[in-house]
Amino acid sequence: MTSWASKLYSPHTGSDVVGESKTLAALVEEQVKLRGDLTPKERLYSMYSVDEFGNYSPEISSVGEIGMASFIVGGCVGGFIHSKASYLHWMDNNKATSFTDHLAAKRSLQDAVVKGIFKGGFMWGWRTALFCSAYQTVSSTVAVYRGKYGILEHTFGGCTAGALYKMNMGLRGFTTGLILGGVLGTVAGALSSALCYLTGTEMEHIRFYQHQWKLREEEKKREAIRAAQKKSELDLRDEFVGKNRGLDSVDQNNAS
Repeated sequence: MTSWASKLYSPHTGSDVVGESKTLAALVEEQVKLRGDLTPKERLYSMYSVDEFGNYSPEISSVGEIGMASFIVGGCVGGFIHSKASYLHWMDNNKATSFTDHLAAKRSLQDAVVKGIFKGGFMWGWRTALFCSAYQTVSSTVAVYRGKYGILEHTFGGCTAGALYKMNMGLRGFTTGLILGGVLGTVAGALSSALCYLTGTEMEHIRFYQHQWKLREEEKKREAIRAAQKKSELDLRDEFVGKNRGLDSVDQNNAS
């Protein structure tokens, strides 16, 4: 028997993918209604479960995407900042340093800058990814448990992310991060709610739209691969048949 989690997140293939039997809007409405009929515990289970096709829920997929994007953005920002700092630090500390030639000096400067890029990129990247992933995970969990999206889940997410980010600074840093993260999360939740209200959409619908669009794109790619494989098999068969016909004609000429 197909579970409700599989109904929510299964990749709708065939006529559903090409839009012959259902439109995407109707499919999203059906999934939102299906989740709304679940209990809070069942909604949380559906969020953290994987269906029989190996697909994650829209919330978990968004956590991974946001974590990866924040790691890249944070890495770029951190690499740029630390590369500049490494350049200035090298210039200050090597004013009186004697190198064998100008190529050695350039090589030393390049090594220092590259080291600063990787060090700063990794340091900023994982911290930004941790902050954004924790924020998204907690806010999505609270929203799924409540069965609706609002400002409260952003406040909880901001508090958790801020506290984790400042945990290494002791109790004072933990408290500061908790309060500051809660304030920033509340502001972000208010802006998100206002944007959804002005556009006449809901965050749950947006995530299901993104999730279904992703599944449809993946299915289109698989269909293109299957079509290419089938065409390749037909070409090989035609080539094989053509060679056999050529050999038969040669045998007939030799026999005559």
